[in-house]
Amino acid sequence: MSCDDRESLSFEISMRTTDSKSVVIISFGTRKPPCVALSIFLFCFRGSRGDIQPFVVLAVHYKRHRPADTVTIITHPDLANHFRGTAYTASISFTAAGDSSFPANNTSVEIYPLSYRRESELAPLLDLCHGASADLIVFSTFCLEAWSVAEKLGVRAVGISLFLLDLWPVPPTFEGMIREEYPGLYSAMVTAREKGTRVSIGGTSGNGEPSKRRRLDDDEGHEPAPFEGSEPIPLLPPSVTYEHVRHWLWRMFLDDVGEYRENTLGLCPLPFLEELERQSREQRDTIRLPPPPRLLYALDAEVCEQEASAWPQDGSVLTCGFWTDDEMDQDLFERVEHARTERDLRLRLQSEGNKEPTVGRVPEPMPLSESEHAFLKLLDFICDNHSYPTATSSTALPPTQPIVYVGFGSMDQLHQTLRDPTSAHLLAHTLLTALSHHSVKTVWVTSGSDTTLHRELAAILASAKSAILPSGTVLLHPHPVPHASIFPLVARSGGLVVHHGGAGTFASCARAAVAQVVAPVQFDQPYWGERVVKMEVGRMVSLEKLEEDNGDDEERAARWVGLWGEAIGWCLRGLKGSGEGGRGDDGLEGRLRRWSEVVRKESVDKGVGFAVRALVCEFEGRD
Repeated sequence: MSCDDRESLSFEISMRTTDSKSVVIISFGTRKPPCVALSIFLFCFRGSRGDIQPFVVLAVHYKRHRPADTVTIITHPDLANHFRGTAYTASISFTAAGDSSFPANNTSVEIYPLSYRRESELAPLLDLCHGASADLIVFSTFCLEAWSVAEKLGVRAVGISLFLLDLWPVPPTFEGMIREEYPGLYSAMVTAREKGTRVSIGGTSGNGEPSKRRRLDDDEGHEPAPFEGSEPIPLLPPSVTYEHVRHWLWRMFLDDVGEYRENTLGLCPLPFLEELERQSREQRDTIRLPPPPRLLYALDAEVCEQEASAWPQDGSVLTCGFWTDDEMDQDLFERVEHARTERDLRLRLQSEGNKEPTVGRVPEPMPLSESEHAFLKLLDFICDNHSYPTATSSTALPPTQPIVYVGFGSMDQLHQTLRDPTSAHLLAHTLLTALSHHSVKTVWVTSGSDTTLHRELAAILASAKSAILPSGTVLLHPHPVPHASIFPLVARSGGLVVHHGGAGTFASCARAAVAQVVAPVQFDQPYWGERVVKMEVGRMVSLEKLEEDNGDDEERAARWVGLWGEAIGWCLRGLKGSGEGGRGDDGLEGRLRRWSEVVRKESVDKGVGFAVRALVCEFEGRD
């Protein structure tokens, strides 16, 4: 059967409705001497900081290893403005793309049909790629069409996933449909076996043809800089197999991708079918399909050990640890520290009777933005106004009360439950009530003062009749917070983090050895809540059930206060040594330390540096 005769393959996949679409395109020009130029185009038209941040970390670390290359990230104007202009991202550039009137975190996304949103997101993809001399396309699994763009350009491609693809498995009828409608393609994938040496990574493009890219060592003296780390990057298997399709490539066979391939790119709608037909026409004795694209998981292999053991073990799927970088917010730390130093010195001199401090004795005041002022206030609140030089300082005084950090990332903008006034009020009221039963200080971080959840919280805290917690024990903070600076403080205070279960927040908690209460809403968040429970480092309270709870108002409130209270109490008792296992290695603190060591070790052994080496090996064709 010809690819033009392809029947419709219709499957639903919940992932496709996500508001985050990303693709990275790595391009090499012919600039001389001494190195080729690298351009990275990252498409993330809507979503949160957490959706794009790992790719920013990857781009920055790549730039550190190959400083002569150029790195450009193209994203939604909101996200470009968020990341550009800091000391951390100074080495890379950002280009805004997309309609700025259509926000990255769109709170009225339901008024736009999914087809319209997909078309508007994909429209600039080929145009931006077409003018670039691309040698490698690195794409998020939220934007699978980028793999087809790589095929169109005749270059290799690498996929990156920030979540477990196993959570959305292949539909049960998919294999039977492929076997029945495309028996030749199915047979070629099922019977594919590795024979001899594996494929040279840089040897072929995505469509099986020789790569159009010149090797970096074609010119004498262009050897790449050495990388740290001893973990070898395996070569790819010689041919795609149905095992790769079952794990993740089945999504490439869906109708929306097929329509984009056919109508926009002029490709055969079904992947690999055109190559199969070409080899069949040549009457080859053995049909060999192209190798699969590499898939990099930005996840910890030991944390996800059960799932990772079921992935293809032929080198096509690699785990690279969680991609975090404590240096990302260093610019913020330095500005706030400067302001704090200036303020504290002025106050000390004034207390000594120097109403007009001598010029030169006090640092020049540094103007702070609204969010920087808020961050300074947050540190003062946590540390009881004690001197606090840096987040990791061993001389800093610990907070006098356990700190409970509460934050649901961008979910208070993206998910209907937290945008609904009734549900948001129930969440805020019951969680604050549960916290009032413990002697703690609470930092509640929201996505902005204009969100429904923030307004409900502010109203509750301002109401004298419903004053749940003593004055001064809750700080409402409507700005993003660098987890690397705050979570270690929470851990040192004997406190905990209540969050939505995003993979990045889970990883930051694990690194900081802080207890967690995960309140998942959607996507892969329930999985991380289940992992926290299984690892015995916290508890889970599912917000997915909040909107479904339709009982009497008082009964609902009492029920949710009980759920929050049980989870928070479990953590605080364990941190005090009165929980299961006591204070020893078998207690909560011991488990938190062990998992912190696991995550940190994975970040060193196979973290973002390992991912960078994997990318270099793709276009280098060697380890």
